[in-house]
Amino acid sequence: MKNWLIYFSILVGVQGWGQGDSTNLLSQYELADTLFGNLNYSLQTGKLFNRLNLEDTIESVTWNSKDFIQENPTIATTADYFFQLMYEMKLMSIDTSIVSDRMKLYDSTSIYIAENEFETENYYYPFGIVDYTYEYLDVVANASLLNLNGISYFPSAPNAALVLEQKRAQFASPMFDYFSSDTMGIIFKRADFYSNHKTAADVASIEIKVNNTWNTLAFDQLFLYATTDTEYQYFTIKITYNDSSSITNLSKIYTPEQALKSLEKVNSFPGCDLGGTINHDGNKLIWCMVRRCSNKDRILKPYLLLTGYRPPFIGQKFKKTWQLYNDEHGGLMNDLRLNDYDIFLVKFNIHEKPYKHGMEESARLLIEFIQYLNTEKGAYKGHENIIQGSSMSADIARLALLIMEKKHLEDDSYEHHHTRLNISYDANFYGANLPLGYQYQIYSWFKHPAFVPWPVPGFWGYVAAKAFMGTFLYGSMQQKAMKELLTYHAAATDDDIFSTPYYHAWLTPTHHWRRQGYYNALALVDNGVHIFPMPLASRNIAVSLGKIAGTNNIAQ
Repeated sequence: MKNWLIYFSILVGVQGWGQGDSTNLLSQYELADTLFGNLNYSLQTGKLFNRLNLEDTIESVTWNSKDFIQENPTIATTADYFFQLMYEMKLMSIDTSIVSDRMKLYDSTSIYIAENEFETENYYYPFGIVDYTYEYLDVVANASLLNLNGISYFPSAPNAALVLEQKRAQFASPMFDYFSSDTMGIIFKRADFYSNHKTAADVASIEIKVNNTWNTLAFDQLFLYATTDTEYQYFTIKITYNDSSSITNLSKIYTPEQALKSLEKVNSFPGCDLGGTINHDGNKLIWCMVRRCSNKDRILKPYLLLTGYRPPFIGQKFKKTWQLYNDEHGGLMNDLRLNDYDIFLVKFNIHEKPYKHGMEESARLLIEFIQYLNTEKGAYKGHENIIQGSSMSADIARLALLIMEKKHLEDDSYEHHHTRLNISYDANFYGANLPLGYQYQIYSWFKHPAFVPWPVPGFWGYVAAKAFMGTFLYGSMQQKAMKELLTYHAAATDDDIFSTPYYHAWLTPTHHWRRQGYYNALALVDNGVHIFPMPLASRNIAVSLGKIAGTNNIAQ
């Protein structure tokens, strides 16, 4: 409690009570340097456990054991443990640049998973190895060796030999969570070895026990395994060093959908008859064609089912899309095939390119795909393409067709899109809604995560294990597509909100400038003169007649 009062008094003293000038606020790291900067010479590990003087929160995560996992062999590490530890190691470090930033770790992991899921529809989990030594300074025990001068600790005598306890945190764990599939993969990348006293070259062997069978892996070697139909997939991991010391711990991946497999309806996904990829500077569209049940000599009546925005751990497998729109909608896809529709499942690699692939890029990819379909149909164009747009994909399709409409009206040599558009009730005409209160919680938690003692049963134990989810939610808010989707974005005018413990009261919620960019793109091509009628609001009916001549008016 005493240390918390010191911390609070520093914040208030530096800022000035009642003043709103944020330029005088101290960041977490500036505060730590102010308190302990004069004692850095004593730290052999370069890391001080209670560097922020906040043991009420930092100590509660239980890293303050000499061998965290080895003393608790029944604890199963998760992605939450990994992100919690890496966050704290950065706070502890005198040189913060030597510990990777949480978002860089998350991005590298999620992009790797998203790339493989998008291209191969397989889930490959990177596992990280962490092995850090650090020191703990007991201020009370060192009272005779320390002086608190204002807001900084000083040694009571030159080069005073402080009494420091050296500790160690070491384990291996997954770096992502929630994905589930019948077959998954594990990979230990050399780049995902994190330590301040060991290197990847010190590792003699990596062993992992899956389904009661031990397997020996090398760095960067992909290991595939069959999952069990349970809520968690468990692994025992043993890392052995060249000096014969080792790390052994239990790890787990949360696979909620595997536990529900027995409740699934019969999977009627027939597989892809054809498929292809459109690639613009790494932004991709992949399509899967499921042919109709009758004559298959050519494309007859294309039905395009566009994938909307899905959180990356839900995934975009074609099988998943088919299940959602067929099994959950009374056999819709099967009925369409029986009525001679060729079904095209379409997805975009937005999560693989989170900062450069949004709705505008997807619209350009969709235009090229529509042109491809019209070419494949050849001279016979009696049946229009039909697009089912829901959620984000409705916005993508709307922009794509408006661009094609405008070009066709200006130059009839530019072929009409020959497309009807169905827009469902959840289309984001006026932007997606994610309450600002939730958004502020996401940003505040990521900037200033709060931990509770572990292990704690029930609700609080659940809350404690949210390091990965908090990072994932923050990463989602930073995506280009998310910024283009939301009606209001908490960080519309400042990407670094809650960088201090004080709320930026002068920030006015508004739509993000990327959302405005999408509006501008629409306005550029939507002059109100359409060959087919565009809706003024979302509705769950067909809104396009697919006309290729004339314009829409009330009489028509």
